[in-house]
Amino acid sequence: MVISSRTGTGITTSNDGLFISADTLTPQKAWILLMLALTKTHDRSRIAKMFRTY
Repeated sequence: MVISSRTGTGITTSNDGLFISADTLTPQKAWILLMLALTKTHDRSRIAKMFRTY
């Protein structure tokens, strides 16, 4: 599960390890990145790395 914010600006964080933070991505951009990531892998740590990279 990816957590994002619809407030327009700001950073989201996840300290509990259950969620992947979308950082500054809008929910729409986070959704697109998640869909693209899932075409390559279902490994949570690799998807989280993609969110940190892009």
